[in-house]
Amino acid sequence: MMNFKDLNDIENEKQDFLNKAKRLDNKSEHLAMLRNNMVTLHSFINSFRANDSNYLLEIQQEVLSVINPMSHDVFRAVEMKFAAEARQLRIEAKLKNQQLENYFTENEVK
Repeated sequence: MMNFKDLNDIENEKQDFLNKAKRLDNKSEHLAMLRNNMVTLHSFINSFRANDSNYLLEIQQEVLSVINPMSHDVFRAVEMKFAAEARQLRIEAKLKNQQLENYFTENEVK
């Protein structure tokens, strides 16, 4: 049989769980608001530099814990984007070079 202290402990644990759940709900709503307002990750992360709120720091830690494992893929995607842009610029430069060669071939000084 449980005594009053045991029942009180269970009630306190229940309230603790409910408080933590509410805090997570609030964090989730905050992130949804950011997502729906099209906040970029850059501005999101920069906003924490000016904010000392433990609540927002906890959100930042969770966001970073999800982003950090993706770092390799993000860097690879940017690397591939740069490589594609460089490849396109080399093609354009080659076309310009061909134009110059054609001009000088057609207009050779005799």
